[in-house]
Formats: sequence, C-alpha cells, structure tokens
Amino acid sequence: MYIEDDELRSLYQVASSEHLHALEAGLLALETNPQDRSPLDQLLREAHSLKGDSRMLGVTEAEAIIHHIEEILSHWRQNRLVPSPHLFEGLYRALDAVKKIAHEAVTGEPANVSSFHVAAELLQFLEGTSPAPDPPRPAEAEVDDLDALMSAPSSSPFLEDSPEVPSQEEGTTALTATVTGQDHYRIESVRVASSTLDSLMTAIGDLTVTQQRIARQQELIVEGLACWEQAQVHLLASQRLLQPHPELLTLRQHYDHLRQQLDSLGRSLQQLQARSSVDDAHLTAVVNGLENEIQNLQFLPLGTIFNLLPRAVRDIAKEQKKEVQLVIEGAEVMVDRRILEGMQAPLTHLVRNALDHGIELPQERQKQGKPPQGTLTVRGRTNGNEVVIEVMDDGRGLDHDAIKQTALQRGLDSADALAAMSRSQVEALIFAPGFSTRAQVSSLSGRGVGLDVVRANVEELNGTINVISTAGKGCCFQITLRANRATVSILTVRLHDYVYGLPVEAIATTLLLRHEELILGGAEPTLLWEQQPVSISWLADILNQEGGIRHQPQYPCIILRHGDRYRGLIVDEIVNFQKVQLKPHHPLLSGIPHLLGVTVLETGDICHLLKPSALVTATGGDRPQPSTVLKPPTKPRILLVEDSLPIRTQLRRILERSGYEVTTAVDGADGFQQLRTGTFDAIVSDVEMPQQSGIEMTQRIRQLPEYQRLPIVLVTTLAAASDRQRALAAGANAYLTKGNFDQTLLLDTLRKLIHEQN
Repeated sequence: MYIEDDELRSLYQVASSEHLHALEAGLLALETNPQDRSPLDQLLREAHSLKGDSRMLGVTEAEAIIHHIEEILSHWRQNRLVPSPHLFEGLYRALDAVKKIAHEAVTGEPANVSSFHVAAELLQFLEGTSPAPDPPRPAEAEVDDLDALMSAPSSSPFLEDSPEVPSQEEGTTALTATVTGQDHYRIESVRVASSTLDSLMTAIGDLTVTQQRIARQQELIVEGLACWEQAQVHLLASQRLLQPHPELLTLRQHYDHLRQQLDSLGRSLQQLQARSSVDDAHLTAVVNGLENEIQNLQFLPLGTIFNLLPRAVRDIAKEQKKEVQLVIEGAEVMVDRRILEGMQAPLTHLVRNALDHGIELPQERQKQGKPPQGTLTVRGRTNGNEVVIEVMDDGRGLDHDAIKQTALQRGLDSADALAAMSRSQVEALIFAPGFSTRAQVSSLSGRGVGLDVVRANVEELNGTINVISTAGKGCCFQITLRANRATVSILTVRLHDYVYGLPVEAIATTLLLRHEELILGGAEPTLLWEQQPVSISWLADILNQEGGIRHQPQYPCIILRHGDRYRGLIVDEIVNFQKVQLKPHHPLLSGIPHLLGVTVLETGDICHLLKPSALVTATGGDRPQPSTVLKPPTKPRILLVEDSLPIRTQLRRILERSGYEVTTAVDGADGFQQLRTGTFDAIVSDVEMPQQSGIEMTQRIRQLPEYQRLPIVLVTTLAAASDRQRALAAGANAYLTKGNFDQTLLLDTLRKLIHEQN
C-alpha cells in the first residue's frame, strides 16, 4: 500500500521511524533486564500511536501486526504471559516486518512480507504455544554484514518469495548500505522547533526592512552624483569666466550657485554615510543571526547514527556466539547533518571490525582472566570546533607481528623497512588497500575490503582517522572531523591570475623560502623543516597550471599537514585568511582529485578550495589532465552608458543575469572616463544624453587606436534611418531601438560581437 498524499506520506515516514525505533530500544532494554518492567508502559503507548497512524493512513497490514504486538505487551504487563528468548525473537521479526511495510507505504517498493504469517506467530505467543525456533542457518547463509543488519530486517520466514539478489563479488563492500534501503545513507527529514522557525521568520523580516532602506540609499547616491555632475558643469563655466572681463557680477553669481550645489552634495553624502553606517551594522547583525539559526537547523545529535547500533550489535554478537555489552556515550553531541550522512558507513565498519577482530569468544576471554562479556564503547565528544568519534573494544588488540607478516607478503614494504617502523607506523598499515590478516574469508572479514574504504570516506569529509592498540587489552579507532562542514576558515593564495583556498586546519605553517634552503638532487626539492625532510612542490605543477615564478630571491611557501605527512607548496602570493561558506561543486567537477569545494570570496570572486589530503599525497601521476585544470570562470565586462536611472537599472539586471560584469556611467563623458580607467569587452550606450551623446562618445572612442575593435552597441528611442546611419558612421557596431526592444536580440548581438573580437 502506497500513501498518495505527499504531506501525509512524509509525516508517516518520520512518525513510523520514531515509533519503531522506540519499540526496538524498549525491547532491547527488556531483554537485557527482564525484571525491570518499567519500559512496558512506554512501549504500549508507542505501539498504540503507531497503530493509530497506520489505521488513519490505510496501512492496514502494519496496523494488524502492531495490534498483536500491543496485545502481547498488554498480556505481559498483566502477568498473563512469561517472556522467553523465543518471544523476543518473534517480536523483533514482527518489528522488522512492520519496517518493510512502512517502507513500502512511503516509497512504493514492494515489502514482500506475509502479514498473515507474522500475525499467526504472534497469536501463538498469545495462546501460550510458542512456535518452534528457526533451524540454524548454514554458514554461507549468515548475515553478510553488519551494514545489512542496520539497513534491512533480519532474515525471516515471513518474507514472501522475491527475486534472488546476487551476492557481493570478492573485493566489494557494503559500506553504502542504508537505513532506507537506498544506495547511500541519507537523513531525509529533521524536526525543527517552532521557536527556531519563529526566530528565522523574525530575522527574515528584519532583513527585508534593511533591504528596503538600502534601496533608498541607492536613490541618495544618485542624487549625490547628480549634484556632483551639476557642480562640474558650473565649475567649468566659472573657469571660462576667469578671463579679464568686466562681468564680475555674473562670475560671482556662478560661484554662489556652485557653492550651493557643493553644499547640497555634502549634505547628501553625509546622510548617505550616516545611514550606511547604521544599516551596515544592523544588516551584519541580522545576517549573522540568520546564518547561525539556519546552520543550527543542519545540526543533529550523534545519537541519530549511534542509535542504529544496539539492535545490530545484539544480532551479530548472537550470530558469532559472543557476549557483548554496547556502551554509547556522547549521543547528545551536535554535528552537521552532512557529517552524520557521511559517517554512517565508516562507523558501521569500525563496529563490525571490533566485533569480528577485536572481542574474543567468552571461553577465550575467561582463559585470559577477562569477564566473558566484552565491552564495545562508541563515544562522541567535541574538541573546539572539531568532533571526535571513538570506537573502542576491550578485546585482543592488534597483532603487530601478523600485520608485518601480511605487509611483507603483500609487498607493501621490505623486511628492513618494516623492522625500522614504530608501533604507530605498523598500526597504520591496516589502512592499506586490500589489507587483511585473516587467512580465511568469513561472513564479516577476510575480503581485504574495509579499513582503507573507511579512511577514504573519512578523508572525503576532510577528517583524519588514527588507531591506538594495546595487545591483549583492546583497540581504539579515533576519527576527528570538523563539527560544521558549511563554514570553513581558509587561507587564500594566488596562482597566476587565479585565487585558491586551503583549509586553515591543514596548514602547519607558512614561510618565505630561500633557494639556498632547498636540498636538490631527488625527484623533488626537499626542505629540512623542524628536523624532518619535507618535499617541496610548485602548486602550479600539481594542478598543471601556468604560473609559479621560478627565479626570485624568496618563494611564498605553505607547509600542509595530513596525518603524519607534510608537503610544502610554493605559490605566487599568499593573500589572506577568510571565513567562507563551503558550497558543493558541480557534478562535472566531481572527478577532479584536488577539489574540495567552491566558495565566493568577500570580493565576489569565485574561489576553488583545494583538498589537502590529495595535495599532500600527490605525485606526478596524480596530476589532472589539462582539460580538467581548475580555472575560475571570468565574466565578460560591459560598460553600460545610460542617463535614465530606471532604464539603466533594467539593462544592468538583464546583463548581469546573463553572466556579464557591468560598470555603469551616466552620460558619454562619464562613459569615456570609465573606459580610460578600466578594461571592457563591449560598450552598451544610449544616444541622447546630457553633456555628451552616445554618438559623440563613440566618435571620441574610435579616434584612439586601442579601441578600434571594441564592440559598441547603441540602444535608443531614435528609430529614424538617418539616426541609424549617423551612429554607424560614427563607429557603432550595432544600433537597437527601445521602441520594440528585445533583450534576446541585445544579448545575441553582444555575444556575437564579443566572440568576433576574441
């Protein structure tokens, strides 16, 4: 059954997920401590609410199953039913069936569940005749992955026949399995407190008022410029009267008028400065508040993914005949939603790794003097602007000898190099691609796919992963990430005509490098920095770009750090530090290995953020082909000359929406002055303007050799053939009339003329 109404479907998706999670967590608590019956009341409320929601929206199969679960819980509370392991297994299978039915209701994907058989088993519990336990499954049919346990219901006889799913090929990984059965774990919706939305709406209202005030300031600017232009006219007239003539009275009148105009200009500018100062402060406060509120909407507790673990750990521990206590700490720590989405798969694999490799069987633990029950701890905590996730077990720890032997067999390093490695360097070998110390493939391990994928996923989030192990006492994997992925502090650097950004947390230091400090002779120059050799590269070489000034007394150099590796990058110029919003890059750029994201700088320029991990590990073979060079797009520059403010504003908007950078001028004289002080790809101008017309400006421009090929388009209300001939004779490339103005014609004309010029 599929819920047709979009809004109701979304509401049921959120509500059913919450109710099912609460029911599962309550059953886990009761199974752990059957003597504590306090969760029963809450479980009954959750079941009753889910049953009501399902009935209201027509999800009748889910309603029927939940009704029987509710009956069992009610009998239990009334001491009319004695809990047993078989009962818990049956309830878990029933919840798994409801999950699939609810998933069908919100996605339309067939659940392949026989609700009749589910209800029949639950009725046997109510009648006091427990169903026979499931026969043990053969090894090849075991659950292949903890990911599967977290993303889909357990194997159940209630599942209807469905097409067989091919098993995973050797060398693949299930790290992309999800809670919703899709290709990637994704948090589809979040609940937002109404007070937060109220704060957002208030901030937006304040922002709207401020925008209106800024619009008024634009009018003041126009008035100020008009006064200034008139003052220029009168000043020029006064200068002509300074010749020795008897008309001193006229001269005095001109100067008096000039003084009035300048006084008016001064008052307008003072008002503009005062209002701009107040509005700028207010707008800054409003925007900062709005930014913080919106960012908080993206933050969710770590419990969002931590709470997926208890049921899965319970099931897989039972499969392996191990006793495991799961301890979750720091579930309340708030992090960016995108971190949760990216961390579900790595966290899943680390937990699976601890259950399979780390925690021993009860008999083995008792022989070592340990309690038969192992402890698996998943902890989250904050460290400044970073979030740290730790997965710890009290198992056997890493076997350094086995790691070295495997590394030697796989040719990762020579025997001498392995012997010289420190403990941390040996432990880091487990992140190598294809590394596994298992001689045989089990349902969970031995395929050689795992921790290298975990490290790759963590690095994709611009994080780091480390491992600390003590033989016989346990192992701890520690992941460190930025708590907020939306905002990042960067250092901007210049390479030729382009600006790039590097995350500040990846920068060890910056320095001015002298040529004599470099050690030459190897594949790359080397710098002895803090008693360790650091390879030095030109950033231009890594990106296959022009730039990189090779002959100068000192080179601006940035030392990047990634884990325990360092690399120096020489750039043309180190610009400054900025705090920016990280924007996702276009899918076409996703294959470029050195690109982290895109942002817009304070100047309005587009800046590509580079990925430190890729730069530190880059070699000659890692460099992108010239076709994938990261070059920020440059906008063609248009000089717009128009005396009418409404027309000038409308034309500017049309041009800017079409990707042009626009500079405006109020008449021909102003336009000519702007042209002499800037660089433009084309001019769009009116004809009839005070001081100097568009045709006069065109004639003046064409007198200069450097502007002979500059495209000039005149847009005017003058439609007579004689006016058109006069404009073309002056040197205009095109003549468009406003009477039947077509913006498409203007844009096509500009595009063609600029293309021909280039």
